[in-house]
Amino acid sequence: MINGQPSTERQRADKATREPAVADPEATTALDRQPRDDRADAVVATIHETASEVKRRQLRQAVDALEANGGLTDGQRRAVERLADRLVERVLAAPTASLQAAATDADAAKVSAALRLFDAGAEVADE
Repeated sequence: MINGQPSTERQRADKATREPAVADPEATTALDRQPRDDRADAVVATIHETASEVKRRQLRQAVDALEANGGLTDGQRRAVERLADRLVERVLAAPTASLQAAATDADAAKVSAALRLFDAGAEVADE
């Protein structure tokens, strides 16, 4: 007996709460068949590539300036690099999530707007 219940009943109750319930297996397959706008993936990749390049440039300038003013320890350099990584991740989180949702919803208007906004049309044909 565990917590006033026989162990087999408790085990069944635990198993039932751990297993995800799927009310309608057909609904899951219907979701899998929804069209997805793959252009959004290209926009996300372009945004991340551009942000990485900007981060590298800005990080190099910051480290160079700090080195000129007395130098950095390895730990300080790693801290500055981690800060740059976290800043970029935070700035890109919302647009990335929004574009991924637009792709999943096959929202062509949002994806096309992102293509224009982030000038990703050069890499991806706007359909």
